[in-house]
Amino acid sequence: MLKQIITLFRGAATQASDDFTDRHALAILKQQLKDGAYAVDASRKAVAIAIAQNQQEATQHKQLVEKISDLESRTTQAIEQGKNKLALEAAETIALLEAEKEISNQAQEQFLTEITRLKNIVHKAELKLKELQRGQRLA
Repeated sequence: MLKQIITLFRGAATQASDDFTDRHALAILKQQLKDGAYAVDASRKAVAIAIAQNQQEATQHKQLVEKISDLESRTTQAIEQGKNKLALEAAETIALLEAEKEISNQAQEQFLTEITRLKNIVHKAELKLKELQRGQRLA
């Protein structure tokens, strides 16, 4: 008998929950649409920021490559002119710039990975938003 009473209460609670959800389905759906639209906008902004940062990193990388090339030619000239001390300093600077260039390469790879990941998130959020909009039209 006690089991039946507990089952009856659980059934009544489930029915009340279902009735509440049914009565407020449109309000819930509207809020889910707002949340979905916000998620899509936030994801798009994150993609745009990551792309901008990647472009900035690419610009810095290009400048590093140009500096290294310039220093290498100057170092060669210094060696040819017998300015070994100057050539040594330039070689040390080139080594530092090469290390910085490698870090820049790694940063660009990370940005590309992050951009791909964020684009996938945007795509999924857009699909969810479209699904919710279809549901709203059906309701």
